[in-house]
Amino acid sequence: MSTQFYDLDINAKLPIIRAESLHDLPLITNGISETNNHQSHQNGLVINKPSYRRVLDYESMYRRSNASSAKKKSNIRLKDSYYHYEEPSPEELLNRIEYDMDKVDIEWLREFNQRHAAAYKYEISEADFEKIMDRLEKESYFETKKSGKESELEVDDDAVCTICNDGLSLNTNQIIFCDMCDLAVHQECYGVPYVPEGQWLCRRCLQSPSQNVQCCLCPNMGGAFKQTDDNRWAHVICALWIPEVCFANTVFLEPIDSIDNIPAARYKLQCYICKQKKVGASIQCMRSNCYQPFHVTCAQQAGLYMKIKTCKYDTPEGVLTDVKKEAFCDEHGPKDRKKGGGMYSGDETDNEDVDTQAYKKWKRAKKDNMKKTRKILAEKREKAFNPIAEPVVQREKIAEISRLLTYKGKKKPPKDFEKLRDQFIQHMEGYWKNKRQQRNGVPLLRRLQVSYNNGGTKAPSIALVEDLDRTKYRLLRYDLEKARLLVGEVKKREMLKKRMFKLSKEIVEQKFKVIDRKSPPETG
Repeated sequence: MSTQFYDLDINAKLPIIRAESLHDLPLITNGISETNNHQSHQNGLVINKPSYRRVLDYESMYRRSNASSAKKKSNIRLKDSYYHYEEPSPEELLNRIEYDMDKVDIEWLREFNQRHAAAYKYEISEADFEKIMDRLEKESYFETKKSGKESELEVDDDAVCTICNDGLSLNTNQIIFCDMCDLAVHQECYGVPYVPEGQWLCRRCLQSPSQNVQCCLCPNMGGAFKQTDDNRWAHVICALWIPEVCFANTVFLEPIDSIDNIPAARYKLQCYICKQKKVGASIQCMRSNCYQPFHVTCAQQAGLYMKIKTCKYDTPEGVLTDVKKEAFCDEHGPKDRKKGGGMYSGDETDNEDVDTQAYKKWKRAKKDNMKKTRKILAEKREKAFNPIAEPVVQREKIAEISRLLTYKGKKKPPKDFEKLRDQFIQHMEGYWKNKRQQRNGVPLLRRLQVSYNNGGTKAPSIALVEDLDRTKYRLLRYDLEKARLLVGEVKKREMLKKRMFKLSKEIVEQKFKVIDRKSPPETG
């Protein structure tokens, strides 16, 4: 609809219309008279008329709407740091089911239900399967075993670094111990830039706690391992001493890189210490005209002279720093060197002026040392050196987990349901152990892969955690009470200081008054 405007003559007089005569005039709606509207209907033109309804008590509805929106806004309270993540409590983590089934689990459960559906009279659900697996993971702990007997790992205060053989521990380069295999390494030697809080595990115990690993650069077991770029394992000390090998990350010293660059001739050399050929890569004595080959770990076990020194050179461009590695066989190493001192110790001098008697004695000691070293290395290769940590669950915990499985069938449960339930839990435990064994003992829950327990020690119970929380809050209350008393004493001190300043002011004013009275009046 359109609106029409009529121009009025300003000189013409407007008619005066009374209310009684309004019904005789044509109704004008948006510029269209009622007569024209009637004619439009006759011509088939339909003009829409606006429709509306009056909302009663709209003001109260408006107030209620504003009140609800204000309430929603009042519930949102942003903190200074906006939103932050709060770690769930141990009780919440214990009750939360974190295990997710994979394709192997689904297939195993389907086969189990097909075989035992007649005996159980109902199928085990996927939710029950995930619940049982989750509880087995959280109730398990690592039991460290050696030679079939459980052993306790103790930290030796006089332990030396496995890599550099130095026992010096500094604040910036501490010796840290693996909480599972008791491996002792320096932070800088193993690539740990920050001292870990709480539990720390070496790379082998973290990724293969239940399976021994073999170094691809030497035949010896045990020691500080890191993974290579092709998912093999190698000793850190082997990677340090073989010239062609390097580290992809020089801070964390992993992964070990460029193993393919090692020439085939190194693998063909026969180590004169362990007498093994074509096993690992050997280095050679640095003495001129001496090419005695030996494995790095064999030389370390035999106590050969192996030093890494930092050398500085003055050049026109400035001072250049270089690293020099020196490794000698037992024949050409310094005769008067002291045992120990580490791989990064200072310079050693070769004493050529050795009398004949001492030289013969040294030769006998060297020969005995080689025999002893070969025997030790052979024993280490015959049996696994590092203790194997196996995941276990106590029998009491197995019984508690078994009671979590309840009958959910439509018919009455069988009379021997408890016996069948225990059998199912045994099947589940065997399946869980096999799955952990396939993963080299690594936990199935990602959260537990860096926080599992070592050596038969269990995680702290909920009651212990609650006691620790109560102790923490008790100490906090004690500290707050102490702070309150200190604030009260400070308040008293400030009040006394204020009073002292007022007295000092009054004394000075009184002195000035006395001076004013005694001073003679000024004469013009």
